Amino acid sequence: DPAAPPSEPARFALFNLRVVGGEVSLDDRPVGRTHELRKIVLDLPFLSNLPDDLQVKVEPRLAFELNGSAFDNHGRSTPFAEGRASEFDIRFDALDLAPMWAYLPATLPVQPRGGRLSAELKLHFEQPQGSEPRLQLKGQLELRDMQVQPPGDAPLLAWQSLRVQLADLRPLQRSAVLDNEELDGLVLHLR
Repeated sequence: DPAAPPSEPARFALFNLRVVGGEVSLDDRPVGRTHELRKIVLDLPFLSNLPDDLQVKVEPRLAFELNGSAFDNHGRSTPFAEGRASEFDIRFDALDLAPMWAYLPATLPVQPRGGRLSAELKLHFEQPQGSEPRLQLKGQLELRDMQVQPPGDAPLLAWQSLRVQLADLRPLQRSAVLDNEELDGLVLHLR
């Protein structure tokens, strides 16, 4: 009944939800790539929106291998409490970016080649009552063995390792504070 006052949300409690060993294979024939998501582990020990459980921390974990690179993500959250505070540790090592470049438009003036991305990040989210959500990212990113080149030409730019330390990245506020940047093995070709 549209005229009825809003009802209370459905109440629930989940205990010991676990998915282990899942796999997904995507054969993307238009770009000639196959992506493999393997060794999926999803752990959700407890999740509840019952009034007595709103302050209990939820500690989920999602781990998997994407195209051979291991991801391991852990979190702590109070998703139904006031403020909805959540924090996630995001870790992955040497994700091969080469298969991803096929999704960029061919009309770009330069094309990326190669690249392996590693990250050790901490993501913090909160939404205090009556205010805008806040998203903060801290940690380190590393991009190794990268090249940028014009289509059909010699490499324009290449490097062995680019490490960036994020001191305080707040994308919703369009704010970024970098603590340290290191670039090793830079090669630049100009004509």
